[in-house]
Amino acid sequence: MKVAAIIMLFLLAMLLQTTVFSVLPVWGAYPDLLTILVVNLGMLNGRTEGAWLGFLAGLIRDLLVGRYIGLNALATCLVGFLAGAAVQRLYRDNFFVPCFFTMVGTWVGRSLVLLGMALFGAAVQWNLQMLFSIVLSGLYSAVITLFIYRRFARLNELIIYWDELVRRSG
Repeated sequence: MKVAAIIMLFLLAMLLQTTVFSVLPVWGAYPDLLTILVVNLGMLNGRTEGAWLGFLAGLIRDLLVGRYIGLNALATCLVGFLAGAAVQRLYRDNFFVPCFFTMVGTWVGRSLVLLGMALFGAAVQWNLQMLFSIVLSGLYSAVITLFIYRRFARLNELIIYWDELVRRSG
């Protein structure tokens, strides 16, 4: 139940990212909705679940729009793990914490994907415009997190509740 609900969230995020947010760029930068979900799930549910869900989200992205299968999966897995590990000693209900980790997670994830593409021989242009795009994407994702984090935390609690209810009822 929980896995199915989270997969539906990931597919909805990919749909929104490729349709709605693709026409709403801010100075050429787009938010990374899958990274927003992975960072928030990692923060709310811990580093192990953040890593597994990051791998799943990255694999979904790779299969739908990726050229290098597994590269986004590895990068997003690392981002989910780091978000879950770093937030263990922080107060998660502070608005700054999820926004900061979403911003940094977007920066790390996109940088790792570009580095991986360069290692596999793709022509990646490392210039100021690329850096500007990554920084703005992280900021854009952080602003979106500011508006959805409370609702997303509540949705996560409901998913966990219904999963436990289904598990107990058999």
